[in-house]
Amino acid sequence: MLNGASRERLEQIEQVQRLLGRVNDYAATRRLVLKKRRSRKLVSWLKKKQRQNIEEFAASGRSKLTRPEPVHRRPIRPSPRRVLKNACG
Repeated sequence: MLNGASRERLEQIEQVQRLLGRVNDYAATRRLVLKKRRSRKLVSWLKKKQRQNIEEFAASGRSKLTRPEPVHRRPIRPSPRRVLKNACG
């Protein structure tokens, strides 16, 4: 099970993946349209949408992606044998 911080981090990563997927979709479609020598107007619109998604991605990197909280772990207890060895010298 994920704790709250882990779940939030996972959601942030999923959002970044969605944004990058959209950027790639526009880029691939634009290349296909250019290759087939289709409408320049459509190519221009695709480029504009791609730029908007890149800007959204850049903004999300600054605001949404935060450093993960450090993991607080229980201190490891020394073995009883080590405690006795240290106490007895």
